[in-house]
Amino acid sequence: MLEYIDGVIVSKERLGAGKSALKTVGNVRGFTAWDYLGDIEKGTFKVKENSSLKGLVNLIKAKRIDGIYFNVFVARYYLKHTLFDENSLMFDDTLPHSRSHYHVTSIKHPHVIVEIDEFIVNNSELIQALKEKYEVNL
Repeated sequence: MLEYIDGVIVSKERLGAGKSALKTVGNVRGFTAWDYLGDIEKGTFKVKENSSLKGLVNLIKAKRIDGIYFNVFVARYYLKHTLFDENSLMFDDTLPHSRSHYHVTSIKHPHVIVEIDEFIVNNSELIQALKEKYEVNL
């Protein structure tokens, strides 16, 4: 039903600078920067955690971090619908990122999966409208 991209959001002037330009990447506390675990373990760059996306945006604007590892759609939506300039921070697709789909599984409740499948088939227009409303289309 929904594809996602998790990656690094950078300031416009850092766009395309490459992974070696990242020294400190921010992420929301409890969120894992899967694409960078090896670099974090090697000490190639540091991770600075914050409890909110708003806090991370403030850190990147203050130049205390080089990028934010986050869900790209959520970050874009947040920037567009707050007082921040939505074009000042951008997803750098040249950096490592994850692209996949959200899945639902259940061994104990297969009827729920059937209901979800039926909902998707019977409500494709509603689902498309919600994707457009919340700007999660690729």
